[in-house]
Amino acid sequence: VNLFLGRDSGLANLLLTRSGTSVQTLKAVVYWRDVPTKNIMRAESFTASGQPIAQVMASNAEAWETSLLFVNNIEADQYNGLDADTTNDGNRVIGVKIRARLKTDRIDPAVNNGQAVYRWYEWRIAPRNLLYEKNRLN
Repeated sequence: VNLFLGRDSGLANLLLTRSGTSVQTLKAVVYWRDVPTKNIMRAESFTASGQPIAQVMASNAEAWETSLLFVNNIEADQYNGLDADTTNDGNRVIGVKIRARLKTDRIDPAVNNGQAVYRWYEWRIAPRNLLYEKNRLN
């Protein structure tokens, strides 16, 4: 309970209180860039020891950017519930954005003067019904 994916969870226990919040069901999905292979990886299941069981989501990722998406179309690199800005608090997160600059697998002399072609791709990932649940509880 104290750790979630190897990080401090902030939960001392899962006891339910009338005025508190609890985790009832949790499904973690993890995204990362494997630098040596330049692959963007995705895992939605884990080994018994907590290691992600990875699948390749994209290859030839030359660059990688991520950000958190908040309600009211706010985007930031991280959340901060301790500052005066309430738009980037953890309870306002509705998803993540991943941007990757991908390179072509093959080079054709007739395309781009025989040079590799690069293109930015963007994925926005949000748990289903998360925004609905947030609005319902407010």
